[in-house]
Amino acid sequence: MKAKYLLLLLGWLFLAPLAAKAQTFDGARVYRTTNQAIPNNTATAVGWTAESYDAVSPYHSLVSNITRMTVSAVGYYRLTANVYFEANGAGLRVIQIRRNGTDIVGYCTWEPESATDIQIQQCQAEWFEGSPTSYYEVFVYQNSGVSRDIVADGTTGPGTTWFAIQYMGN
Repeated sequence: MKAKYLLLLLGWLFLAPLAAKAQTFDGARVYRTTNQAIPNNTATAVGWTAESYDAVSPYHSLVSNITRMTVSAVGYYRLTANVYFEANGAGLRVIQIRRNGTDIVGYCTWEPESATDIQIQQCQAEWFEGSPTSYYEVFVYQNSGVSRDIVADGTTGPGTTWFAIQYMGN
């Protein structure tokens, strides 16, 4: 009987501190509700017009700086951008995840395979952020010869053009 109580006491002493360290999810996911025209040969910031969620820290505003996800804590972040370009076979497509408008922390590029294929691409970055006021944006580029749209959520489903940030700890 004493062994049973000893095991319970040891479990409480060692497992209770582990349970106290559990973190809640902190992140945000934003998306477009309308298509956005991307001019030929011009890197363009994507404006996010709706939020799937913005948990714990307020990362995004639908009123000002709608292209930005602003961090509020020093630590590691995972950034994921998913972009759907309208079908077209010409030119190059680029996704950049930028820090504070200039520093490129994620970069993906591809050439369309055909004029009729869907052009969805995902780009990710993981970054240690040392400044609690930095912001991240998704810039897209295409050089097909004319303006091309990135396609909004709702036209093909909820997983087309979106941007997510997740705080992973410090």
